[in-house]
Amino acid sequence: MVAGLLPLVILEGVLRVGDWGMPDPAEDPFVGFTNVQPLFALNEDKTAYTIAPARRDWFYPVEFSAEKSPETVRIFCIGGSTVAGRPYTVETAFSTWLRLFLEQLDPETNWEVVNCGGVSYASYRLVPIVEEVVDHYEPDLLILYTGHNEFLEDRTYEHIKNLPAAVTKPYELASKLRMFNLMRRAYYQMAGKSSSSVMEARAIMPEEVDALLEHKGGMEHYYRDEDWHRGVIDHFEFNLDRMCAKATEGGVPLIVMNPSSNLRDTPPFKSEHRGDLTESERQEVEELLNRAGKAFAQTQTERALLLYEEAIGIDPLYADAHFQYAKLHDLLNQMGPAGDAYVRAKDLDVCPLRMLEPMHDILKEVVGRHGVVWLDARLEVKKIAMASGIPGNDEFLDHVHPNIGGHQFFAKLLVEKMADLGYVAAEPGWHLRVGRAVMGPHLSSLPPDYRAEGEIRLENLKHWARGRSEAEPAVESKRKKKAAE
Repeated sequence: MVAGLLPLVILEGVLRVGDWGMPDPAEDPFVGFTNVQPLFALNEDKTAYTIAPARRDWFYPVEFSAEKSPETVRIFCIGGSTVAGRPYTVETAFSTWLRLFLEQLDPETNWEVVNCGGVSYASYRLVPIVEEVVDHYEPDLLILYTGHNEFLEDRTYEHIKNLPAAVTKPYELASKLRMFNLMRRAYYQMAGKSSSSVMEARAIMPEEVDALLEHKGGMEHYYRDEDWHRGVIDHFEFNLDRMCAKATEGGVPLIVMNPSSNLRDTPPFKSEHRGDLTESERQEVEELLNRAGKAFAQTQTERALLLYEEAIGIDPLYADAHFQYAKLHDLLNQMGPAGDAYVRAKDLDVCPLRMLEPMHDILKEVVGRHGVVWLDARLEVKKIAMASGIPGNDEFLDHVHPNIGGHQFFAKLLVEKMADLGYVAAEPGWHLRVGRAVMGPHLSSLPPDYRAEGEIRLENLKHWARGRSEAEPAVESKRKKKAAE
């Protein structure tokens, strides 16, 4: 068997060395794209790469030199709007603080820290960016922060649901092999077919993000759909696998950050009763919740706890009941039960704009599988979340976006991780010295209206997250059509 397989192993190695048979971003068995354009383009005088004009509605302006000098260390920070620094801009994102800290610690090195944060970008839209960066721009380090945006766009996974795992899993694995990709493309050419995917029924996504919440009435398209949730989570794992594999194959170190979110001060965006509740049960649950709320307001805590527990016993899927139950435990300084209930409320949110617990588990598992570097930002935020250990408005501006101090904290964590990896020397207490040197001067250099403009964007973002966009009504959800059928 070994002798028979050895030629195939050698051939696969030759294809990888020659860079033939690279996986195509379009070969995602879960979704396809109408078009995939490069994120970066050369400027007019060919001296630097900048965000391509077609992508500037989603990415803030950044640039890096076309020719990489020997003294340059080039780092790419890849993810969604948190990476972009929303609701502010890249000037106060953790990528900028990381560069400023590194420049103070090692001024002899030319530190290029490139922000690739795409507003509302989910993991499936980040895969082509990782591939582009590894293949073309000589990165010395990648930093990935993703997981909150997976449920923003409307898509179905009917073709996955209707095929057994015995078909889909081998296809996913084979898609990573160069031989498979070459043979597939050769087959399509001989058959005269378009080389998209053997799974022709997959959803085709627009070139750029089309978030449901961008449309008037977008919140109406969110409803409890276990099949969709499972498809989204499986797709998330597939994308993480591709990005970690690409970095490893390209010999580029990768730091994967475990995202954090606001648990304490963000109620569920949409709660839905258990689907099989009778009308009398629904009325009973609502009456119990009303009575519990009144008892809570009157500080009748023991009575309120019992009423919430009775309501949750009848309908354990109603997210807001768990959130109010958490708030009551929080008031009583019972942080263990409060934390558990806050997490439960987040995971039962019918409009999940915060990363779900199974996805955190998958993220850590995939990182361990590929041997890339793990940075548990969620755990570190929990440690600094005052005495409660439950992140809230002291750490976040809204449901997921850290305040400026949070971005500085992320940069500190990254510097310390990079010190462990040998990129830079960071003596004990370095952040106090470096912080005094860079934080004040950098904040003072920002335009006078920088914070005010960020506050305006924050209010718009909160409006958007509650499904109150004033855009034209969305077409009927693809998932809702499938459910109706």
